[in-house]
Amino acid sequence: MKLNGKMQSRKLAFSGILTAMTVIALYLESIVPTGRAGFFVLTSFFLCAVLLETSMKWAFSAYVASAALSFLLVPDKLGLLPFLFFFGIYPMIKNWIERLKKLWLEWLLKVSGFSLLLLLGFQMFQKLLPTVILKGYGLWLAVLVLELGFVLYDYLCTRWIHFYFERIAHHIRKT
Repeated sequence: MKLNGKMQSRKLAFSGILTAMTVIALYLESIVPTGRAGFFVLTSFFLCAVLLETSMKWAFSAYVASAALSFLLVPDKLGLLPFLFFFGIYPMIKNWIERLKKLWLEWLLKVSGFSLLLLLGFQMFQKLLPTVILKGYGLWLAVLVLELGFVLYDYLCTRWIHFYFERIAHHIRKT
């Protein structure tokens, strides 16, 4: 029983540290003038690490805690939406989908899910979009760029997971 308690404490400490780092990244995203997307990707990487070292339950708890703390601490609440609706939850969705071990089905689910999220986001925030996007091919071009960006993001997330296992995980697990 003592080992279980020690493991729970390790999971709590690890999740807490990476939750704090996630909140810091979200705070920085709200105050820096450029490179904001990079901070959102970084938050996903932190939550991936929680998922890889603990479990889905701990990763979801870290996501919820990060979201709650960010609402209290981050000045730009609207800027938290990409984290809340995509970057914070995607590591868990990716993990769940990739358990299927069928590459074609994984990509079908990922791209379809992202497209659905884009559609919902468009419906919710259409009034806030610049009119240049809504004219002519602007919307289609924006969707294409976002879909390609998603594929790149998923690839980077996969590379991060490999890097984590190859270079970082053994250091974390030694302590």
